Amino acid sequence: MPKIKKPKKKKEFPDHIYKHMEQIPSSMQSAYLTALRGRSMKASIKAFCQECTGWLKNEIKDCPSKRCPLHPHRPYRPDNEPKDRRILFRKERNE
Repeated sequence: MPKIKKPKKKKEFPDHIYKHMEQIPSSMQSAYLTALRGRSMKASIKAFCQECTGWLKNEIKDCPSKRCPLHPHRPYRPDNEPKDRRILFRKERNE
């Protein structure tokens, strides 16, 4: 009697994603996977900011890219920073 092969479990993402995941610190992989699955806008913004800053949490907080559309929504933002982009741009013009 021939052996029946079990079907291989289908991969959730293409191979290049898994290869990229090897470069991501383990503490930040869950937000990245949640973002890839499209389940959370917050996780997507967090993953984008983390990757943009080279996976350094403090760099996100001190992000100099004021014109980035995600800048006012980034995680780890200082408490005294306004969320309203109009206020940010007014401050930038006056400096």
